Amino acid sequence: RAGACVETAGPIEALAVPYILLASLNVVDRTGAGGLGDAQRAAEVATAAGSGMALAWSWNFMALAKIANGLIDEGFRHLEDSYAAAREGGHEFQAGNAIYNAAWIAVHLGQGRRAQLWADRIVGSATPGLAWPPYLNGLLLLHTGRVSEAIVASRKALQFSREMGHEKMG
Repeated sequence: RAGACVETAGPIEALAVPYILLASLNVVDRTGAGGLGDAQRAAEVATAAGSGMALAWSWNFMALAKIANGLIDEGFRHLEDSYAAAREGGHEFQAGNAIYNAAWIAVHLGQGRRAQLWADRIVGSATPGLAWPPYLNGLLLLHTGRVSEAIVASRKALQFSREMGHEKMG
């Protein structure tokens, strides 16, 4: 019901973002594949509203839902599109989100080379002082058996996340 009320405002970025957040909740906190419809609706609204940021971000969550559905290559294509559009539009948060999600997923799928290719993009995308780049670096170091270096990177990530009050990684 609430969605129907909000939709009366027409296609605006402020409507696309809640659909992105719903997709995120469904993908990350629930079934994984359940967020596809919300991500697709976010993309529709973002396109109609002319919001490059929301469109790029919606592709990220379409990717996660598709990967959860077993459509790995298609999902990674959406992540690539999300990253490229976010970079082109100067949307650094969304670009970083695509990097993080792609690398994390690749590690957990046992695709270390793909994960490293994504992580190599951190240098051009990450804002200094964020917790996720050293966390992701630590994850990749651990994945490659470099445990001592992974511990150092993980401690750095914990320090940043505590300083920023970031509960997800703290």
